[in-house]
Amino acid sequence: MKRLLLIGLPLLVLLAGLGLAGVNHHFLRQIRSYPPVTLATPFEDPRLIEEFALEGRRTPADFGVADWRTERYASAWDGLTLEGWFIPARDSTARRALVFAHGRWSNRLKPLSYLTLWRETGLDSLYHVFLPDLRNSGASDPAETGMGYEFAEDLYFTLRHLHATHGIDRFAVYGFSMGAMGTAVLLDRPDLRAGLDSLGLTIERVVLDSPLSNVEASIRRGAARQGVPGPVADLALASFDRTIDGYLPRLRLGALLADPPCPVLILQGEADRTTPPAMLDAERPAFGPAVRVHTFPGADHVKIYRHPDHRAAYTALVADFLRRP
Repeated sequence: MKRLLLIGLPLLVLLAGLGLAGVNHHFLRQIRSYPPVTLATPFEDPRLIEEFALEGRRTPADFGVADWRTERYASAWDGLTLEGWFIPARDSTARRALVFAHGRWSNRLKPLSYLTLWRETGLDSLYHVFLPDLRNSGASDPAETGMGYEFAEDLYFTLRHLHATHGIDRFAVYGFSMGAMGTAVLLDRPDLRAGLDSLGLTIERVVLDSPLSNVEASIRRGAARQGVPGPVADLALASFDRTIDGYLPRLRLGALLADPPCPVLILQGEADRTTPPAMLDAERPAFGPAVRVHTFPGADHVKIYRHPDHRAAYTALVADFLRRP
């Protein structure tokens, strides 16, 4: 019996360890990667058909835009090729661009409906528009997204592309969900800010719709819902942090927006179950004075603009914010 115990206990410990390692590997993979959302996916995946609400519309032309073109460029540090749609402003002399940053499980198609806001409010005379597929999305190369950390690099190279190709040097960035986190990282990362400054490129305004406001808190929330043990979540977070240059402690809006270089407008639905308002509220005391937050009762994740009770107010808020000198 003693011999069986001596053999059996270490074996049980080993098997338990292997089991936890397997859970850790699976959970870490969920954090770091997800299947690419191609341009066809929103019309084939039942989960995304309602989320995208495109009703068969596939291009800017379906939203009343006559002049648009597809452009390919590099997110050079990772050797990725990205693709997006460039839509020129009505005023050909405009020097500003409005760049949309979609979220996780998304691509350039999801912000298409915001072209209506751009056109109806006269912003189309002030801003060119660029709708990129960030990595792992649309027609861009598949790659890990780092919960928005890597999106920031794609946005950086997007602005550089627009400057090199169209001579644009002033930008507004409009981020959704994880794209909002990537946008906030773009404002914060010293290497990205220095790169933009060296080219004379300025981000003048930022809109964050339904932002992922705290990456670690969001991951831990997901772990609890899946029944992932706390120590396994700790291991996964530590491993993930190593893949994003130790930036995890800063991947929360309270840190990223403590002193932003431009005005920031945050739009949050009070019924958001994906990036809940309580998570954003925990970050708000650390925001700098350039950050404004507006909440909308009854609105869910990235659906404020589509909400019939809020569409007019949302449109007016965004248009006024982006028009300011």
